[in-house]
Amino acid sequence: GRAWLPSGPAGAVAEKELRYMLRNTATLLNLGVPLILIAFFAVTWNLPRNRPEFFARLPSLAFPAGVGYMFLLVAQMSHNCFGYDGRGIQTLFFSPARFREILFGKNFSLAIVLVVETSLVWLLISLLVAPPDAVIVVITLPALAFAALVHWIAGNWLSVQFPRRFEFG
Repeated sequence: GRAWLPSGPAGAVAEKELRYMLRNTATLLNLGVPLILIAFFAVTWNLPRNRPEFFARLPSLAFPAGVGYMFLLVAQMSHNCFGYDGRGIQTLFFSPARFREILFGKNFSLAIVLVVETSLVWLLISLLVAPPDAVIVVITLPALAFAALVHWIAGNWLSVQFPRRFEFG
């Protein structure tokens, strides 16, 4: 089950968010685009005449570049974390759970997505370009965590101040 999720309302919200993400084709495509493009560029740049000079000299910088690109697409999901709730947002305001638990559950689901996407970027870069140096990974991951925290703070504020529901179809 849910042993890896937080207990209580935060875990329930995180599970709901992850299920909504898996059901939404546009979100899945948004999560897959960075991986597809990283794989495309890695295969294209493996040919010596096509490899940019920057990555030819420092192939281990492909990992931070891939993580940065992936983060640009994943981070925007935090700026409207109530988008999937639509008209059901009223039930969140009147639920017996504390609102901070609800926001924690939403942020936790985005953290799971970020960890999975970063792992997939690392795997793709390691297989298709070169395994990144340990120093590069140790520098990239805290920078990613800092950027994620900044986006979650801004995203939580934007989501509460200006909630918008997603319009499907």
